[in-house]
Amino acid sequence: MNVITQLKDVMDTHGYSQGQVARAIGRSSATMNQYLQGKYNGDIADMEERISNFIRRVREKQNALRIDERFVSTPTARKGLEVLAYAHQECEICVLYGA
Repeated sequence: MNVITQLKDVMDTHGYSQGQVARAIGRSSATMNQYLQGKYNGDIADMEERISNFIRRVREKQNALRIDERFVSTPTARKGLEVLAYAHQECEICVLYGA
């Protein structure tokens, strides 16, 4: 599957516009449009690298959403949360450290 096909698939699946993808990869909407139409005369390798990185980030983000981690309220966690609550209420800075 080539980069254009992969990008179009990601755009369709997630509802991204050409402008949104262009902003995410640091290129203009016009450049993105030319690339998708096969009319882009610039550095295609750079464009494909940027798009591949964008696709990878979207897929990583999608996979990260599937992870269902639960917070375990241990005695240490409760003490840490108490310190954080105090710092928040008093507008102070706190440091939590451990070995």
